[in-house]
Amino acid sequence: MSERISTSPEPTRDDRLLVILVGQSQLEQRLRREPEVELVRARTALDAIGELGAALDHAGARPLVVLAPETLPPDEVAPWIEALHSVDPGAPVLGIRNGSTAPTPGMGGWIAEDADARALRGALDARTNPAAVAPAPGVAPPSGPVSAPSLGSSADFDDERVIQALLAGGEVLAPALDVLRRRLWGVDFRFDAADEGALAPAASPGRGGVVAPCEHRGRVAGWLSGPDRSSTELRHAAAWLARWLALGEQHAQLRTAAFTDPLTGAWNRRYLDRFLSAAIDRARAKRWDVTLLLFDIDNFKHYNDSYGHPAGDEILIETVRLLNSVIRPTDRVARIGGDEFAVVFDDPTGPRDPASRHPSSIVEIARRFQRQIVEHRFPKLGAQAKGSLTISGGLATFPWDANDAGSLLERADRLILQSKGQGKNVICLGPGAKRAIEGTGGAPPA
Repeated sequence: MSERISTSPEPTRDDRLLVILVGQSQLEQRLRREPEVELVRARTALDAIGELGAALDHAGARPLVVLAPETLPPDEVAPWIEALHSVDPGAPVLGIRNGSTAPTPGMGGWIAEDADARALRGALDARTNPAAVAPAPGVAPPSGPVSAPSLGSSADFDDERVIQALLAGGEVLAPALDVLRRRLWGVDFRFDAADEGALAPAASPGRGGVVAPCEHRGRVAGWLSGPDRSSTELRHAAAWLARWLALGEQHAQLRTAAFTDPLTGAWNRRYLDRFLSAAIDRARAKRWDVTLLLFDIDNFKHYNDSYGHPAGDEILIETVRLLNSVIRPTDRVARIGGDEFAVVFDDPTGPRDPASRHPSSIVEIARRFQRQIVEHRFPKLGAQAKGSLTISGGLATFPWDANDAGSLLERADRLILQSKGQGKNVICLGPGAKRAIEGTGGAPPA
């Protein structure tokens, strides 16, 4: 859980600071009064990782992470810094010094608890620890963090494509192999992935006998094979590739932890905020629709208290499973509260039939899901399951019901209350969505 705190007045300088403050500290009160600082308070270390990812899209601001004392156990600080740098390798990480604070590897510096914007900039300028800005890996396993891959100097070996793929959340294998092909120009090599249970490939007669495992910390991700004359180069390349693949896997795990709900596997509120804003920006440019459904489970607390938390967890998990069975591949399901969910109905390619009415088809999907919840049998609820669960929701459509992500969420949330007032088991539509379905709404607002 994190909180974005507006400072006054709104900064206009291109070098303003975006400070992600992790944990509780009196520094928060001081920074609120700094016009050069936009403050984001992250209550947990994991929240800070997600906020740093969101800061990549924050044009014009320099992100800076500040860790309050006693927020993390000492042995977890270094792996956490590694995780931050897997999201943004250049993000500085400062600690708040107090009498019991010991130096921590990877910290870019220290500041006092009464520091102001000038002190923050001074600490950044005085950084001498290169570990604070060096490209670093994702969350480290118990055996220690994965260090940055190295194969030759940066002058003659450009990893930029691999880094960009990693930061974008994509696969690193393809760009890494492209880099190797440029680096090992003239060497006819092949990569074989280590699928589960796969054995090392035998070198073919035409290639010679060199098979180099891409192994990192005892785990083999695949093999590079090639001619005898490239033995040394292939072994160095295999070690380099293994480290990038390990980094990619750790980064994928990190993104999963930062953007998904661990119980249901649905996306979380952090992901919803980013995805909905991006979907609306795209729809505004193309003059398309985006529809948001918010709903909660009627009387969920009663089921949780009466049947126990395992039954409540089962309801939440099955709710997501049922939703995923009726929505389209491009739609997104997010759990944004205890029993509150959001579905973003978004088709990034636009309607296939220009005459189709987007909200109408969405309402059909929502009604189908509503029926499935009523008819579904939840094993842990016993004989009372069928017909005992209902949902109340609100469905609002951009651009008719709201013109931005925040307003669309507010409109859908108010519609939930309207549904509750009508006796529950109701999905209320925003007036704009109704007009769109009926064909009386005219052209979308500009």
